[in-house]
Amino acid sequence: MRRAFSGTLAILLCLAALHPAQADDYRYRIRKFIGEVMPQEPQAPFDFTFSSLTNQPISTEVESNDISLSGLVGTVEAYISAPAGANAQMSVDGGLAWASSATVNETQTLRLRMTTSAQAATTLAATVRVGAFTSTWQTTTQAATGTPPTFLSTPVLSAQEGSAYVYNIMTDSDVPAATLAITLAEPAMPHAWLVFEDYGDWTARLSGTPPVGSASVFGVAPEFGSLPVVSAQNGEIYKYALVISDADLQDMLTVTAPTAPSWLSVIKGFQGNSYAWQLWGATPRIVNTAPEVSSSALTTASMGRLYIYTLAGSDDEKDEMTFSVAGPSWIKVVVGFKVNNHIWQLIGIPPTVNVAPAFSSTPVTTARDGILYQHDLAGTDSQEDLLMFSLEEGPSWLKLVDGFQGSSRKNQLMGVPPITVVPNAAPTFSVASPATTGTAGSAYSATFTVADTNPADVTAVSLQTTLPDGLAFENHGNYLRTALISGTPTAAGTTGITLRVTDQNGTYTDFSYTLTIN
Repeated sequence: MRRAFSGTLAILLCLAALHPAQADDYRYRIRKFIGEVMPQEPQAPFDFTFSSLTNQPISTEVESNDISLSGLVGTVEAYISAPAGANAQMSVDGGLAWASSATVNETQTLRLRMTTSAQAATTLAATVRVGAFTSTWQTTTQAATGTPPTFLSTPVLSAQEGSAYVYNIMTDSDVPAATLAITLAEPAMPHAWLVFEDYGDWTARLSGTPPVGSASVFGVAPEFGSLPVVSAQNGEIYKYALVISDADLQDMLTVTAPTAPSWLSVIKGFQGNSYAWQLWGATPRIVNTAPEVSSSALTTASMGRLYIYTLAGSDDEKDEMTFSVAGPSWIKVVVGFKVNNHIWQLIGIPPTVNVAPAFSSTPVTTARDGILYQHDLAGTDSQEDLLMFSLEEGPSWLKLVDGFQGSSRKNQLMGVPPITVVPNAAPTFSVASPATTGTAGSAYSATFTVADTNPADVTAVSLQTTLPDGLAFENHGNYLRTALISGTPTAAGTTGITLRVTDQNGTYTDFSYTLTIN
């Protein structure tokens, strides 16, 4: 048999700490060099497709259709990979055993499963490799209905051993009467000393006291500190010593290379009193022939106008190809994806006399402590040049975010101003001018608005006295921070009325007035 050796090898290293969701991916490529002919395994044309799943519930384990492997030649290895949290696995011949890899042949079938995204209208893609052939399987969750609630509070990210930790959680919704449930999504509870309480009024609290000696760094993935060796000589030994660091020294680390070629292995050993990892293997020898450019060059360009030339090439060994260019400074080689394949382009704009662009958006000039600030940037250019924004000066909490909205690029200034800690003060009645007279048998209404100089405080208004018959009191909650006395009094008389506004610390202010019903 003749075994094919891929010219450029894509290797994925995964560091798994104590918590699997903290895996850190590290990718690099190894160039191939010309060597001698080694036996190669012929591969017949083979294609396999898994049907994409749409309109799926969020955070739900789903399975693909079964596909036949009848186009394979001999026994090969199959692998599946997907974003963290998807838990992508495969099963052979409809069996109950699920794993991220399997040994398969042309007589068998393959089925996939993974967990859908926790977000609505979100697509997760799993990459499946069977021998030398690759395909993808996608799952898309159902679209969300309505506008989701948002968090108004900023998390407290550190705690002191032996001292109380408190994070008061505040949320918001565009539906005033909505019932919001605040829960811990992942992990369920990161530390045993933490206590979570949902108050049921759009607020919650995460609190506790970390015991002395419990200091750790949670949620920080381990990191590679070494630079990969990205080339190997045909038929020579390849070595790459891995340097890995982890902020939490108590974590147990593992290193895997699920997409490495069959001749490359992860070796675990010791260096002094510590574990050490190394990628090690002997590369097979092959004889390489140079690839050829098969596309026809676009030989003209207009000043100030975008130039695009899509490149194509062929290689007798079907090696993965890369393109480079020697040309003017304004032209670059850009690599992207089309369906499941790479696409290379020469792209650039020939220089011309340039006119400075101008801003067309009006900046948002105010921000609130602890509340997300957003300003969508927009600009115009008379020459229709590609615009790029940069933040030259601003507060440390403000960042420039570059993304997409639909198929268009979107630039935003975004950040959360830090909350200025001020001493607790009693909440007050900011609007309280009720009518002091009414008429029996006629409708009466008085609205009261409260305020608190501590934005994160939770306020509540309560009635301290008895109302005249026919009138009722209603507290609208911390979100609206208003209260209402309304109804139709049934009898004449004079009544003293007292309202009280209280924050979660027990500090309060009273408001009293006399109501005369004629």
